[in-house]
Amino acid sequence: NYEYYQSSGDYTTLKPVDPAEYWWYEEAKRQTGDYDSGVATDISQVNVGDVITFGTYEMDNDTANGTDNVSWLVLDETEDSILVISKYCIASQQTSDTYDTWETSVARNWLNGEFYDTVFTEDEKSRILTTTVVNDDNPDTGMKGGNDTADKLFLLSIDEANKYFSSSEDRIAYGTLYLQKLVDEDEDAFGWWLRTPGKRFSTLSFSQIYQTYVGSGGYVSTEGCTAAVYNNGLRP
Repeated sequence: NYEYYQSSGDYTTLKPVDPAEYWWYEEAKRQTGDYDSGVATDISQVNVGDVITFGTYEMDNDTANGTDNVSWLVLDETEDSILVISKYCIASQQTSDTYDTWETSVARNWLNGEFYDTVFTEDEKSRILTTTVVNDDNPDTGMKGGNDTADKLFLLSIDEANKYFSSSEDRIAYGTLYLQKLVDEDEDAFGWWLRTPGKRFSTLSFSQIYQTYVGSGGYVSTEGCTAAVYNNGLRP
C-alpha cells in the first residue's frame, strides 16, 4: 500500500496512490516476473483498457516453473468479441532477407503456426476468431500492403497503431525477462514490429523492403527497418 501526503499541505490526511501510475511499478513487476497484477478475472465483462490473461508462454525466464500466463490489453470490443494485443513484447522475430508483405512474412507464419499451436489450449483456440486482416498500403511511403489475409493472430498496422493508441506514451511497451535474455538486451522499453511494409532500400546491387515498427519511445516509424538491425519484439 503506497500513500503520500496531499499537495494541499494537509499533512493529517493521507491520499491512497495507485502504484500502476508510476514507472517504477511496471519495472518492478517485470524484474520479479509478476506479469499478472491488475488483470480482469472475467473476460466476458472486460472493457477497452482492461488487461486479461489468456494462454501461456515463457515470460519470467524461469523455465523451472513452467510457462507463464500471457497478459493481453483490450483494444476494442463489439457485442460478442474483443480485440487484444499482448501487453508486453513477448517474442523476437526471425530475421529474413526482405519483409515484402504481411502475407508472406516469417512473423505471420510463426504466429499462426508454432506460436498459436503451443501457447493456447484447445478450448482457448476455439475462442480465437479468424480475422480478415486488411493490409492497406503504407500511407507515407506508398508501399503496397499486399493481399488481405485470414489470420488467428496478426500484428497491428500503422493505422491501427495510431487508432488504438492515442499517444506515443501509450504505445511504449516493455519486454519480458525472457525476451530480454533472448536478444541479450536489458532495455527499459522495446520497439515492436508492425505488419505494414515500410520503404524500399536500394543500392546498385541490393534492394529490400523495410518493415515498419513502433520505436522504444512509442513513435511510429513509417519507413521502418530490418529485423537484422533492430531487436524489436512482437506484440501479437
